[in-house]
Amino acid sequence: MTDVARFDPWDSVRASTAYWRWFSRVCEIWATRSGGAAAIEAARRRRFADLVRFARTHSPAYRDAYRALPERDLDPALLPIVTKQALMADFNGWVTDSELELDGIEAFLGDRKHIGERYLDRYIIWKSSGSTGTPGIYVQDAEALATFDALMAVHLESPRFAMQRPWDMLAGSGRAALVAATGDHFASIASWQRGRACRRFSADVFRSKA
Repeated sequence: MTDVARFDPWDSVRASTAYWRWFSRVCEIWATRSGGAAAIEAARRRRFADLVRFARTHSPAYRDAYRALPERDLDPALLPIVTKQALMADFNGWVTDSELELDGIEAFLGDRKHIGERYLDRYIIWKSSGSTGTPGIYVQDAEALATFDALMAVHLESPRFAMQRPWDMLAGSGRAALVAATGDHFASIASWQRGRACRRFSADVFRSKA
């Protein structure tokens, strides 16, 4: 049965904003790569430091875990190891947004009509199947999604294709197919449904079928 996407009136605006955010990430990646190994290493160090600084500032659990670590020039090998089981056991303690609470997210995930929709109007929620014994919940904001999409575009495709494909899809002339599990909020189908919601005018050719 074909699934009909539900649309928010602001989806078109969000799609435009998301595209330019993605485009800026693609340009940043290409510029970094063109600088060679030194530029890539500098970007890696800067991004790693920014992530650790953000976690220390906004996550009570990570702030406590990193308390004894140096503030600058931190070696990634010094970070304490965390497991999915430990993170899920203290979900409310390690997330970096206090509005993200496990009970509310689980209620959202419990309704499969929400697959690909935004939680709290700003997050896309994914979950894993729990094949290792503990299902994981993954919360993605707009910056994370733009970075992920840009890395995939640059890594998998040529620069020309990465630039042209979004315009093809927006114009309705591009074609894509995804074979994935559709029965829950898994990353693949949630990402597909997110894309559908951003393309209301081409919903007749951008659809999912269980």
